[in-house]
Amino acid sequence: ILARPGATAGPRPDPAVVTAAAGRFGAALPEPLLRLWAAADGVALDAINAHVPGPTELLAAFDRGNTWGDWLVERGVVPVLDDHQSNYLVVAVRGPLTPRVLWLPHDDSSRVLYRSVDAFAAALVDALDAGGSADSFFHAADGDYAPDAPRPPADQDAARAL
Repeated sequence: ILARPGATAGPRPDPAVVTAAAGRFGAALPEPLLRLWAAADGVALDAINAHVPGPTELLAAFDRGNTWGDWLVERGVVPVLDDHQSNYLVVAVRGPLTPRVLWLPHDDSSRVLYRSVDAFAAALVDALDAGGSADSFFHAADGDYAPDAPRPPADQDAARAL
């Protein structure tokens, strides 16, 4: 992602900032997300009008008493994309949906899109290559869950747990 045209990496954060942000969620965060945070404190995706929040942005939300930070922790999700249209992609870090990535639109139903952060990252590269907006790309995406595709046992187990 960091090497793609249209993506601008933030500065490399202090490892203590990454540890502090990750610690706020009370659960292990997916390794691909931690690697990204270690390399860049957020990523601007101007080519698709979006950004990947970094640990400093999340800590700021927590430190200013932002209810958004509390909401994230209560639900066990970490934002991995803000499309600047009040829609987010988040990774579940607790509960039966761990480590799936969910689409949380501001005015529509939430849905599971990807089985992992790696699958989301591959889709994000596709979105950057396609151009347009992240909002349009992810709103139309089936992700790893095509409507008529069979579900593997792990997905069935998670659905039963929900």
